[in-house]
Amino acid sequence: MEKFKFKIAGREAAGWSMGQGKPMIFLHGWGGCKESWELLMTKLGVLGLTEKHCLIALDLPGFGESKEPPVAWNVGDYVKWFEEVLDYLNDKYGANLSDGYDLVVHSFGGRMLFKMLGQQETQKYRLDRL
Repeated sequence: MEKFKFKIAGREAAGWSMGQGKPMIFLHGWGGCKESWELLMTKLGVLGLTEKHCLIALDLPGFGESKEPPVAWNVGDYVKWFEEVLDYLNDKYGANLSDGYDLVVHSFGGRMLFKMLGQQETQKYRLDRL
């Protein structure tokens, strides 16, 4: 797995990636971090999924190696951050989100997903599978 760091709105964040192809992004639950997905991502790699997918696990702000927000965030703030991360992944990290992406969520990541689905008409990138 390749570790990467990036800045969104001046705040440091971190993630892991492995493989190539269509992005499959992993969002952890509250209190988790990108390492929460290590075993699953490794097994998916062994099964050959990384030949067709780029697996990407992120540390949400305030967890793992990502800096804590300056004030308490609500779910909408995390969704806005994630939308900016999608732009970063598409533009700077080389993920091709124009053809859509897949999303794997746990707990709070699922809460973010519900909020995102409520704003689906404003989303830049197409969410294909959950």
